[in-house]
Amino acid sequence: MLRTRRAVKARPAAAGGADEADLRSAVTLVTRPGGHGTEYGNPMATLAPGADVQAFVDARIAEGSDYIKVVVDDGSAFGFSRPTLDKPTLCAVIAAAHARKKLATTHIATSKDFREAVECGTDGIAHLPADPLEPELARLAAERRVFVTPTLLMLLVHEATRAAAVQNVKAVSAAGVTILAGTDGPLPPTEPGKSLHREIELLVEAGLTPLQALAAATSAPARAFGLTDRGRIAPGLRADLVLVEGDPTVDITATRRIVAVWKRGVALDRPATHP
Repeated sequence: MLRTRRAVKARPAAAGGADEADLRSAVTLVTRPGGHGTEYGNPMATLAPGADVQAFVDARIAEGSDYIKVVVDDGSAFGFSRPTLDKPTLCAVIAAAHARKKLATTHIATSKDFREAVECGTDGIAHLPADPLEPELARLAAERRVFVTPTLLMLLVHEATRAAAVQNVKAVSAAGVTILAGTDGPLPPTEPGKSLHREIELLVEAGLTPLQALAAATSAPARAFGLTDRGRIAPGLRADLVLVEGDPTVDITATRRIVAVWKRGVALDRPATHP
C-alpha cells in the first residue's frame, strides 16, 4: 500500500534529521472489508470475518506498524450503514496487539463503540461519540487508564458530531481521563502542524485549562505512548523546545507566536515568514 511505503520510508529521515518531525505510525487500520478506512481508494489489507486475527496483527507489525489501530464504526452516527468489526473480533485484535507488546487504539463514532473498546481493553480511543457519553462510561475509561484523543477540530466540522463534542470532552475531563491533542490530519480541514494550535485552543474552549491543553500536546502523549525520552523539560531528556512570545499557560493562543524551535538541542533555521 502506498501509504504504508511512505510512512515506513519517512522514518529514517525523521529519526536522523533535525528538520524532520519524528514519526510513529499504526500504518494500516484494522478494519472489515468495505469498512471505514477503505473508502479513500487506497488498496489495503482488511480483516475478513473468520480470519486469523493474530496473523493479521502480526502482518501489520511486520510491515512496520508501531501501534495497532482498530476501527469500530458502522456509519450509523452519520446516517448510513457500512460493515464493521463485531465486539468479539475487536477484543481479539486488541488481545493480539497486547500479545506482541503493542499498544492498541480504537477509532469509534458512538457511545456503544466507546463502551465496547473500553471493555475490550483498548489503550486509547480516537475521537469521541456523536451521542452524549454517560458519566459512568467516562469513569470506566478513567479507571482502565484509557486515553482519549477527541479531535475536536474534526468533530465540530461535522453536524452529526458537533452537538455532543464539547459535552463529551467535559465528561471525560471531569472523570479524569487522559486527553491527548490530535487533529485527525491529513483529512480536511486540517493542516499538518498548524491545526494543532487550533486543536489546543478548542480544548481550552471546551473547559481544559491552558496548562492541561499544553500537556495534552506534550507530556501526556509522550507518557501514553511510552516515549520516556521526551515530552517534558528535564535533565537527560531530549531538548525539543519551542520558544514563544507570551505566556501560553495564561493565553493558549501564544503558542502561535513562535520565536524559535530546537530539536534535540539543535536550533532550526526558520524563515521569517514561517507561520
